[in-house]
Amino acid sequence: MKRIVLILFASGAFLLMATTVANAQQKENTTEKTVQVNRTGFVDSNGDGVCDH
Repeated sequence: MKRIVLILFASGAFLLMATTVANAQQKENTTEKTVQVNRTGFVDSNGDGVCDH
């Protein structure tokens, strides 16, 4: 009885590790798109980079 439990436990641990390694090796195919938003809060009329307000 102890031998069967030990074999089942070892098999389960091996399958868990194999699944984890297989999932870790998959490449993620997500692509990030950058969205640029035009904001009107900054005013610089003379071009020195400092807000003129």
